[in-house]
Amino acid sequence: MDEHQAHGVTLADYVRIIWSRKWMVGLVATAVLAFTIFFTLRMQPVYESQTTLLIEPQDAGALSIFDPTGFMKQKILINNECELLRSRSLAQQVLDRAMREGWTPPPESDPMADWVEALRSRLSVSPLKDADVITIKMTAGDPDEAAYFANLFAEEYRNQNISQNRGELSGVRQFLEEQLHQVETRLAISEEELRSFKTKSGLVSLSDEVEWLVRQLAEFESAENAAITDQKSLERRLEHLEGELERARAGLVEDLDDAAASPLVIQLREQLVALQIEHTSLLVRGASEDSPQIIDLESKVKQAKTRLAAETQKIVDRDLLPGDPLLYSQGLVEKVLELRTELETARSRAAELNRFVADYATKLHSLPDKELALARKTREYTVNENTYLMMKEKYEEVRISEAGEIGNVRIIDAALPFLDPVRPNRRMNALLGLVVGLGLALSLAFFFEYLDTSLRTIDEVEQKLDTVVLGAVAALEEAAEAEDESARLVTLHEPQSPMAEAYRTIRTNVGFAAVGAPLRSIAITSSGPQEGKSTTASNLAITIAQSGKRTLLLDADLRRPVLHKLFSLKRQKGVTDHLAGNATLEEVIQKTEIEGLHVITSGSLPPNPSELLGSDAMARFIEEVGREFDQIIVDTPPVMAVTDALLLSALLDGVIIIVEAGETLEQVAKRTKTLVETAARRCLGVVLNNVDVGGGYGRYGGYHYHYHYHEDADNKTNSRATSIWRAARGVAIVATFFAIAAAMWHQRRPTLAEADTVESRMVPNTEDGRIAGLEEGVVGR
Repeated sequence: MDEHQAHGVTLADYVRIIWSRKWMVGLVATAVLAFTIFFTLRMQPVYESQTTLLIEPQDAGALSIFDPTGFMKQKILINNECELLRSRSLAQQVLDRAMREGWTPPPESDPMADWVEALRSRLSVSPLKDADVITIKMTAGDPDEAAYFANLFAEEYRNQNISQNRGELSGVRQFLEEQLHQVETRLAISEEELRSFKTKSGLVSLSDEVEWLVRQLAEFESAENAAITDQKSLERRLEHLEGELERARAGLVEDLDDAAASPLVIQLREQLVALQIEHTSLLVRGASEDSPQIIDLESKVKQAKTRLAAETQKIVDRDLLPGDPLLYSQGLVEKVLELRTELETARSRAAELNRFVADYATKLHSLPDKELALARKTREYTVNENTYLMMKEKYEEVRISEAGEIGNVRIIDAALPFLDPVRPNRRMNALLGLVVGLGLALSLAFFFEYLDTSLRTIDEVEQKLDTVVLGAVAALEEAAEAEDESARLVTLHEPQSPMAEAYRTIRTNVGFAAVGAPLRSIAITSSGPQEGKSTTASNLAITIAQSGKRTLLLDADLRRPVLHKLFSLKRQKGVTDHLAGNATLEEVIQKTEIEGLHVITSGSLPPNPSELLGSDAMARFIEEVGREFDQIIVDTPPVMAVTDALLLSALLDGVIIIVEAGETLEQVAKRTKTLVETAARRCLGVVLNNVDVGGGYGRYGGYHYHYHYHEDADNKTNSRATSIWRAARGVAIVATFFAIAAAMWHQRRPTLAEADTVESRMVPNTEDGRIAGLEEGVVGR
């Protein structure tokens, strides 16, 4: 491996690649950025508004420090609430309420079902970390609409939560309302019947014994009615909770029936029922609540309830919800089992009380008819009165409890309309467009660099062609080249320029190559046309002549001769005329304004250039002019186009190959070198032509341009001024582009006055001030 191959790719190589394709990189990056900004400005702005909810624990003991799963349960509860907020049913409720309040979807909108999904897609629900707080975010094309729907979701969810928490008590309240109305009617009828009977019969009072019997019977019957009322109320509550449980866990109610049939649970329940019946019986018979017997029974009832609850909890943990910390379902199961126990107790108590009522009713049958009738009327009135008072008391208790049930959801902050849109994020999009544009531009630059197999630097030529580079010549400005053909003779017209210095460097390197092997005649060729061989041959011949050698420049390109144009000479008499015997050597040799430099033009163009150049006459001609001149430079046709150059190279001492930087392909240059080495006596090396010094390709071989000692002050000043002008022009273009973009950006941003006059089609005017902040105006972030 040679020295060049030993060095890997360096940062300077990447910089050179980027700099060489700077215009492509700049155009692609600018185009992507401009498209991003244009697309961003065309996007419909999306506004966001948010409200926050506090979810309070339903059970104050759920988060006890003695319960290691309490906090995990509350976290799961918060996640459940988030899913309820995202539910389709809630979105449907919100949409229905919005339409009732006057909101109408756009005429071109999709059907109502799609609007429910659209609302859900614009809704974002997320819990706040380490807090029982949920954030509701709503997006819309109008800030007021975003705030309106965010508040609607929060309010409808709170109302739904209150309704669900009141559901258990609402059923009981409705039942008590119905029963209270019926009992009130029966009480009025029984009172009227009792008064009428006393008036007609003349019997207004009972004996003490009968009165005591009637009072006892009425007490037992009232207690029975209270037990029946409790039973019906418990049935309503149980029905509601079982419905909630079934919705929470399908099939769990049936599993609960099986699990609750445990023999131990049944035994504990029967013991509890027996204790409660005994307790009720003692109270009905007149026992005081402070009596030791009642206190002892109450203690036993409490112990029985504790044992039953513990056994029920074991069943829940072991059989129904093993390892499941879900607070919602577990709480429902515990409530359902507790209500079932209370319901069984109420049923048993009602049945036992009914037995007492039957016993005392039998005793009444032994009374005389009139006294029996009065006893019955009195008993009926007393029972209805006691039942009415009992139901009235229970109804008020349930109604107060229901009104006090406000749920566990609190709205902390209502949503406000914010002026700044959340999408599109203009700054982020612009930055992303710039990054993507630069990434795409750099990727294209390196991709084209990978596809580009042309030779551009001295290192590449030496590595790929395995030959010496005699010199590198910068590209001639196109304007100067097009204005005058002779402008290509830089060694004549600008002898102090860096390009002239480059040709003198080539002359010096050719001289070093001639040490030990005289090079009287040299052919200048290339792979293809327009690679600069004629210009190189002319300038090299001028520099050799300027060194004091008698030099001949021969135009052997009999297909496209150009040397006569460069030196403003006549082409009529040239090498072909001499070889054809139509002109002498003295007639074809033309002097130039450069001392020591003579030129032989191509002459008349023959029909068979290859045969003419490969003839013996051409060989004798080379020998003849070799005796007249110290150095002969021959401009030959391209190697890959015709065989002329190969035929001539066999007659000359050496060949120099011209490679155009960035144009000549590696494979073509290798083939050219192989052909030249096969036909020529000696391949002297390569001249790298048209090197783009500004593009970064001249840093390997064009370093001498930066160290030219003879450049005059005016040229330096002009070069510096040109660089400053180019830099200023680039800065001006970029500044103009960003100024236009900023103006368009600002034009798209609504002002505060514009926000106040936004058409309120999407948000109805509500008199109760549901949309917090509308009266205060639009609040910007």
